[in-house]
Amino acid sequence: MQPNDYFFYLLQKLQWLTSDEWNIASFYNIHQSDYIGNYEYRLQSCIEFIYRCLKCDLISCAFEIKEDLFIENQLNIPENFARKMGELPYYTELNLNKSDSKLQDMIWEWSYVVATPKLVTISDKCGLNRGVYTVEMIDMSDKKWVQFYVEINRVFTENSLSWDMKHPLFSIVPT
Repeated sequence: MQPNDYFFYLLQKLQWLTSDEWNIASFYNIHQSDYIGNYEYRLQSCIEFIYRCLKCDLISCAFEIKEDLFIENQLNIPENFARKMGELPYYTELNLNKSDSKLQDMIWEWSYVVATPKLVTISDKCGLNRGVYTVEMIDMSDKKWVQFYVEINRVFTENSLSWDMKHPLFSIVPT
């Protein structure tokens, strides 16, 4: 396993959800130059990961504002949510393809994800810390993180959603 694989960054964020809620944009890291891939790869990875986590009941999503946009776009359906993430990418920090749409802001900035009991059980089974503002940095030499990696991949595979960035499920708007 490559220690700088972007998937590991996403796993770390996922585990942190057992301590706190995060907005969707926090999963799309555009600042870390030491992670593999360009912006499109990171965006694609983020969308694929969030979709799998929603579909596999590892996370749930809550919207802070604009419930009418949520209902109108049927964002409670994971496929619709992921498709809209790709159509309205989060390039705000870069000012690339920024649509300035309320829906884009709602998806990336005002959509918060939380751990489901299923994710909490997996994290606890792996012996990873959780609690208010307790976060552990991912360390793939630590057997707890290796077990977490294996468990999350097992859940994806059991749901016929194996991690495969060579064959993404959703398209994105390129930069």
